[in-house]
Amino acid sequence: MGMERKKKKEKDLWSFKWAKYLLGEVEERMRSTRERLRARFEHVMKPSWNPETCCLEPLIETYESDKEFIINVDLPCVKKEDIEVHIENKDLEISAKCAHVIKFEKWGTIQRKTDFHSFRSRVHLPLYLDEKRAKASFKGGILQIKIPKEEKTKIKID
Repeated sequence: MGMERKKKKEKDLWSFKWAKYLLGEVEERMRSTRERLRARFEHVMKPSWNPETCCLEPLIETYESDKEFIINVDLPCVKKEDIEVHIENKDLEISAKCAHVIKFEKWGTIQRKTDFHSFRSRVHLPLYLDEKRAKASFKGGILQIKIPKEEKTKIKID
């Protein structure tokens, strides 16, 4: 009778530890999903221009393949030498000076009075990227940034 009770106790303890592990995994996935949604909605909800700094936010498309994270940035009226790209603390910051002033005559009153001189945007990057191997190209007004994913570390088991 005592042996059965001990086995049941061990099984219950094992089940508890396994349930705790699974709950941790679910919580981590929920946190990650919440972060991605926050970043997407934050980007959608903010205006694409700032009249105080005379800055426009470029159109940005992000996607990923098996090996890399790719960011396409629409930068019309910009020369390659006027683009700056920095990565700091998992944030990609893009800024570019326009070759000529951009003015929107048919927009609302605030935009109509503003001459836009530059583009600026920030993209929050996933944690699993190898930022040191990032590469960028600029062709036809499109800046493309490719950041490889970190390779998995294989651990030798003795």
